[in-house]
Amino acid sequence: MKIIGISASPRRHGNSETLLDHALIGARSKGAETEKIILPALDIKPCRGSDACLKKGKCFVKDDMPALMKKIDKADGVIISSPVYFGSITAQLKAMIDRCQPLWVEKYVLKKKRRKEKKGAFLCVSSYNTNKFFRNSREIVDVFFKVLDIDFLYQSYFTGLESKNDAKDNKSYLEKAFRCGKKLAQA
Repeated sequence: MKIIGISASPRRHGNSETLLDHALIGARSKGAETEKIILPALDIKPCRGSDACLKKGKCFVKDDMPALMKKIDKADGVIISSPVYFGSITAQLKAMIDRCQPLWVEKYVLKKKRRKEKKGAFLCVSSYNTNKFFRNSREIVDVFFKVLDIDFLYQSYFTGLESKNDAKDNKSYLEKAFRCGKKLAQA
């Protein structure tokens, strides 16, 4: 089993990436092969809304998105980790999801059979101590997973993480992320 972890935070080695690392360790503990992708390190341009993808389900924009989609296609599981910025996912993650419009076209307009089914999990971090701030992020990831035929199995919300290294000192959060990866690998 291959599990891809996508870190959507523009801040390297912060809370959401730390929790993703522990989820991937959990997946490896059950025999999964894992790969971590640092989304902000990739060249992913925003969707231009040209509708060019409506005919063949292909995007004309040249960047790292096709290579990323190949990795996701080959994976059996996907874990996305993102902090909440202004009540939603990061701009980097939203740009990646927007660029999946050709996959939406393939599935819903061209009626092509999609790729193999996958399992998915979402780890989301907020400095606030309430779960209200996760709603928008979860909805966007849910739609993304549906388009890519990813069975949304697990979501974990981590509140009250303000400073860059807060997650490293929170054993219960690290264990929660570890269990998420472990469960995904077992699914």
